[in-house]
Amino acid sequence: MPLTDVNVGTAADNGTGETLRSGGQTINTNFGKVVEGPSGGSSTDGGLVLWDGTNGRLVKDGAQPEQVTAFTTVTGTSYSLNAADAGALVKTTNSSAVTITVPSNASVAYAARTVISIVQYGAGQVTIQGAAGVTINSRASVDTTPSQYAIATLIRMAADEWLLFGELL
Repeated sequence: MPLTDVNVGTAADNGTGETLRSGGQTINTNFGKVVEGPSGGSSTDGGLVLWDGTNGRLVKDGAQPEQVTAFTTVTGTSYSLNAADAGALVKTTNSSAVTITVPSNASVAYAARTVISIVQYGAGQVTIQGAAGVTINSRASVDTTPSQYAIATLIRMAADEWLLFGELL
């Protein structure tokens, strides 16, 4: 449903435009159409887009995609990601170097566009590597966090291809 223009007239106070009340009603009607979406309740991909006034951001279908789904705490010096880590924040706490391995698609079939974030919570730098057959692409081939509280994020681009970005050396 298209939005309706408010008739503001040709000049101030010459009686050619809508009254204040009528213009306000048009604005309210347009606002309702914007909130509902272009097809009476749907965004272009079929979901309802809402404004979260508490957190100050748009959300789709009431979900908050930037919300971490779980925390995984890694206390050792090596860890292989698993299905439960999809959407999670993997927190490493060791004071020694830690290696995080991304498994092959044959081992763990992550959904398309899976996101996994990793934070170096302890003093030990974190290196992110792929298992045999897994490609990790990053700017300048960097793959290691520089210091405590550095965050890196993995996004699954294809079956055995991931994009790695964040605070990396």
